[in-house]
Amino acid sequence: MRLVNRGVFGLPLLMLAWAVLVTNQREAHPEKLFLKAQSFEKTGKIMDALALYDRIVTDYPGTPASCQSIWEMALIEYSEIGNTGKSLSLFDSLLNSCQGNELAAKAMLKIADIYEVDMRELEKANQLRYDYLEIDSGSEQSRKALFAIGNVLFKQKKFVSALATFNNLLELNPLQEVKAQVRLRMGVILSLTNHYDKSIEHFNMVVRESQSSNFRLQAKLGLINCYELLGEYSLALDVAEKIMPAELSGKDKTQLVMKIKQRQF
Repeated sequence: MRLVNRGVFGLPLLMLAWAVLVTNQREAHPEKLFLKAQSFEKTGKIMDALALYDRIVTDYPGTPASCQSIWEMALIEYSEIGNTGKSLSLFDSLLNSCQGNELAAKAMLKIADIYEVDMRELEKANQLRYDYLEIDSGSEQSRKALFAIGNVLFKQKKFVSALATFNNLLELNPLQEVKAQVRLRMGVILSLTNHYDKSIEHFNMVVRESQSSNFRLQAKLGLINCYELLGEYSLALDVAEKIMPAELSGKDKTQLVMKIKQRQF
């Protein structure tokens, strides 16, 4: 009787263990397929990678591997194949099928970039970024989105709105790389609107704080432009002569100095 009891009570436990094992294997299967697809992509087998990503999306909808696969397919279509329409369709699919996944939010920003850069639909691009800020207003990614909004307003010559956006972004204390670009844009806007003192202030802050030789050069050229417009050619020359070799070649620096001297007289 005891042997029978052991068999009767042991069977459900065995079946449960088998069910758990099978479930774990099935859950792990799309992850293994995803790694294989990534391997194809890294070795240049783009079409094989796309086919495998598509299989994951079809067979395992709604899983993290499926969402990641849609993201990878969209990037391949955009960056490798150059099919902007297909890429947009995939990013839209990611938004609709993977709500709550962080990749869905990233897809929103990627779609905004495509509308801005490839389709020149600036209003649509910024509306998507405003929508993104409704769901994320505290991350570094949100600060980059806010910078992109200000940059589009700058392109549209909506200087008052652009300055307000950039000032708001500075108050959020973004990364130094973003902060330098914000100050450069503000310096240009203030120069274009004849607020030279404030423009000079922003450019000087970039020169003092930025670790980027490219950003420092842009700021110094902005300073030179402001000083020339103010008729302060000696100050413009002083800035030009302090440009470092890492920022501008010796030949180009010499030509710049000569041009300022010619304008001075």
